[in-house]
Amino acid sequence: MYRRSPTVTEALRRIGALSGDLLSAGEQWSTQLAAFTEALSAATTGALTQIDAAEEARTAAVAAEQRATERIIAAGRRAAVAQDRAEAAIAASEKTAEKATEAQQRAEESERKAWRAAGEHETERAHAQQDATESAPRKASWTPNASRPRPQPTTTTGRSPH
Repeated sequence: MYRRSPTVTEALRRIGALSGDLLSAGEQWSTQLAAFTEALSAATTGALTQIDAAEEARTAAVAAEQRATERIIAAGRRAAVAQDRAEAAIAASEKTAEKATEAQQRAEESERKAWRAAGEHETERAHAQQDATESAPRKASWTPNASRPRPQPTTTTGRSPH
């Protein structure tokens, strides 16, 4: 048989001791790697949960912003319609006020004309009364047919039928 030399035996013993240390270190490394993998998995799961929650919150914020924008646009439209209606009402009231002013001016002019006509009528009445008063003595002394000749009948040609 083959005989081993003392150096080979010593080397084999050392290799055996080192192998045990190496196996022990490998087992510790495997244990620590499993613990690290488990911690990494838990951290990843937590991070993914937080990412999902953040994305849901972002989606909800975008939806809320969109709803707010739509409400703002709708409110702007309603405000524009209300402003248009108010402007139309103001324009109509201004037009009505102008028409009322014109009607008032026409009424005042009509009233002035009526007062002027009433004044003229009163003046004419006074003149007629004065004329009647002045002609009353002449009328009392006047006799019919005495001072004027009788009219002669005429034809359409202007000649007397006699």
